[in-house]
Parts: sequence; structure tokens; C-alpha cells
Amino acid sequence: MHENGSRSDGPSVDGVEPPHGLYRMKGAHRQDIWAFARLSPKDKYLDRPREEMTSAFTRPAYCLLCGRVMPYRVGQTSSLKTHHAALETAVLDDEHENVRKRKRVVSESEQERATRLLARWVARCNWPIAIVEDDGFRDYIRFVGQLGGIDLKLPKRG
Repeated sequence: MHENGSRSDGPSVDGVEPPHGLYRMKGAHRQDIWAFARLSPKDKYLDRPREEMTSAFTRPAYCLLCGRVMPYRVGQTSSLKTHHAALETAVLDDEHENVRKRKRVVSESEQERATRLLARWVARCNWPIAIVEDDGFRDYIRFVGQLGGIDLKLPKRG
């Protein structure tokens, strides 16, 4: 509850309170966008019940995830879509970085088993042993290790 008596359904972001009287978009065609955004009413409509609010009573939209106020015009969600896509990319990049930082070291027994499985695969397929030194193969194994959050050492010939 704010000092003027209006409620906000948005969380504070970094300690900053969201605009007063946020409300959900009714009948939205893009529910994926509106799951993370709310409309902010013009000051003269702050006392109006939320169930009566439509997009005609709005000024900017508010992002519930980052607290950014974005331009919004009735029926036009392009700025919201662009913001949502950029935010998703940033969140995914952050998550990938967190996974990369928390790699676990493979135990000696796991490393030996991985080497045996690789040797068996190379032998069964009649691949030359040099495959384990191929740059493309090594890049692939490194990438898969990053996805799994492990630090696996590739064997070498000899």
C-alpha cells in the first residue's frame, strides 16, 4: 500500500518501488509478453477499480523483471517484445556464465572411465587414434563439458 492508498502489484526492483496502480492487460493476444509487464495508469485514473482499467487509461508499461518503464501505445507491443527478448538473452548469458564458473573437476575414476569409453568407441568404429587430437573433436568435447559444468581432460596419443 502506498501513501496515497493505491496498491501496486509489482515487486520493487533494487529497492525502487514500481509506479502506483499497476494493472494487468486484459484480453491480451501476447500473454507471454504481459506475464512480465504491467500497465501504469495515467494519474487521473489511479482511483478507478482495476477491473475497469483498459489499455486506453494507460501511460507507459512497467517491466516486473527489471523495473524499467517502457513506452506503450494501445495495441503496439513492439517495444515490450524487444525489451523482453533482450532481457531473456541477458538472463541466459548470465546463467551460462554462472554454469561456466561453477565447473566441477572430474574425479580420477570418472576420467579413466571416459578415456576407456573413448578408446572403445575409436576402436569399434575403426577411427584413427589421431581423432582425439582433431581440433573439431576437441572443441566439441570442450563445449559439451561446458554445458555439463565439468572439466574433462581429453587423452592424447602415446
